[in-house]
Amino acid sequence: MGNVAAILDAYPNVHLKIGGYTDNTGNADANMKLSAERATNTMQALVGRGIGAERLEAEGLRAGASGRRQLDRRGPLAQSPHRRSGDC
Repeated sequence: MGNVAAILDAYPNVHLKIGGYTDNTGNADANMKLSAERATNTMQALVGRGIGAERLEAEGLRAGASGRRQLDRRGPLAQSPHRRSGDC
């Protein structure tokens, strides 16, 4: 998390979208709630490291068809489309 915060500090105009996932076992609604909580917790951790919440977006995402439980626990990060030319 520290490395991500450092990169965002270095590029203050970059916006980040954080996606939370679960595996595809169990109740789909409960998994979506957990996915959203994971993304929100990651976002809050970055805010706690001094990154402005207005630069971050958290979203719970549906599990993929892979069913690989351990791999599906990752939370991907992606640059938000709010980026303007020359921001990086």
